[in-house]
Amino acid sequence: MLNIRPVKNKEKLSALVLIISGAVAGALLTWLIVFLTLIPRLDTQTGNSADYQTETTTNTSSTDGSTSEEVTSKTDAEASGSQNSTEESTSESETKETTLIDLSLPGDGRIEAIAEKLLPSIAGVRVESFLPGTDIAAVSEGSGVIYSHDGYILTNNHVVASAYSRGELIEQAVISVFLYGESSPYDAVVVGRDASTDLALLKITAANLPSVSFGNSDDLKTGELAVAIGSPSGLQLMGSVTSGIISGLDRQVQLENGSTMALIQTDAAVNTGNSGGALINEHGQVIGINNSGLVKSQFEGINFAIPANTAVEIAEELKKRPINPGQPWLGVSLLSDLEYAEMSVQFGWPDNGVYIHEVQTDSPAEQAGLRSGDIIIGFDDDSVLNTSDFANQLQRFYAGQWVDVRVFRSETTETLTITVVLGQTLN
Repeated sequence: MLNIRPVKNKEKLSALVLIISGAVAGALLTWLIVFLTLIPRLDTQTGNSADYQTETTTNTSSTDGSTSEEVTSKTDAEASGSQNSTEESTSESETKETTLIDLSLPGDGRIEAIAEKLLPSIAGVRVESFLPGTDIAAVSEGSGVIYSHDGYILTNNHVVASAYSRGELIEQAVISVFLYGESSPYDAVVVGRDASTDLALLKITAANLPSVSFGNSDDLKTGELAVAIGSPSGLQLMGSVTSGIISGLDRQVQLENGSTMALIQTDAAVNTGNSGGALINEHGQVIGINNSGLVKSQFEGINFAIPANTAVEIAEELKKRPINPGQPWLGVSLLSDLEYAEMSVQFGWPDNGVYIHEVQTDSPAEQAGLRSGDIIIGFDDDSVLNTSDFANQLQRFYAGQWVDVRVFRSETTETLTITVVLGQTLN
C-alpha cells in the first residue's frame, strides 16, 4: 500500500496541473481574441495601426513567449499588407499621372492630353512692315514652336519673309512673338533663316520657357496619330488643335523657292496661319513643322510638314551661321547627264560626276579657281553622282560656307580639292 498511494497522489497532482494550465491557456487565448478584435477598431480611431500593433506585440511578449511570436508574425503580416496596399495605391496614382504627362501608354483622352501638354509650347508670330517705297502697312501672321527654354522660336521662313526685301530687313519692320496665355507680345529678332528648307529661327528675351520635345521623324509609320497645333487664319484662332494620321512619308514636294524636300504628309487640318506650328505624335513629341503653303486650295486632306530631324539640324545650323535669305550659289552651268555619259566613255573620265560647261563671271566658282572642263566628283567627303545629286547636295550648304569641292581636271587628268566660299541667290 505504501508503494501505491504516492502514485495516486502524483496522478492527481498531474491532473490538477493540466487543469490549471488549460485554464491559463484559455484565458490567454480569450485575451488574444479580444486584442485581435479591438485592434482594427483602434486603428480606425487613432489612424496609426502600425504603432499600435508594435505595442501589442511587446505587451504580449512579456506574458508568453510562444504566443508573442504568433501575434508578432500576424501583426507584421498585417502591417506588411497595409504597407503594400499603400504602395500599390501610390503606384497606381503615379502611373495615372505619368500617363497624362509623358503619354507613354495607350489610352483614352489622348488628344486632350497632348493639347494640355503642348499648347503652352506653341507660339504665334506676327510680322508688321511697310511695303518698300510706300506707306502701306503689311501684316502677316503664322505659328512657331518654342525650340528651347532660353527664347529660341522655330518657324517657317515664309512666315517672316515679308519683313525682308532683296535680302535686307525692311526698315521699321517689327516681328512679334505671342506666347500661349500671355496678353503682351515679345519683340523678336531673326537669328537665321534658310530658304532652301523654308525654316527660320527667331529669338526673344525670355527664360524658363516650356520648350517642346522633338521625336525621331525617321521612326514614323504611315497610319500613326498626328495632331497639329497652330494659328489657322491668324492669331485670333491661336492654339487651335486638329488631328488626323500620318498619310505618307518622304513625299518629294517642291517648295515655293523651287527646291525639293522630302516631307511628311498628313490629313490633320493645316490652314493659312498654321505654318511654323507643330505636328505631334501620340507621345506628345514634335515630329514635324507644319507648312500650309505647299498645297493648292482645291486639295482637301493633304497637308505637309518638315520632318523634325531636318528641322532640328537646320535650327542648330542657323544658330552658327549668318542670316541666309537665299539659296547657296556656286556659279556654274553643267552638261546634261546624257552628254556627260557619252563623253566620259569616249575620254575615259570618271563614271560619276558633273561636267562644268561654263563658269560664271565673278562667281564663287571663278574666284576659287574652278574652270570650264572641270568635272565635280564630290563635295567634302560625299561623292556627286549626277546633276540631280549635285543640286540636292548643294542645298545642304549655306551662303558664306566654306566647302571643299573635289574635281577631276580633264585637261591634266589630275584630281584636285578646291575650297569654295559659296555665294547666295535671293528669292
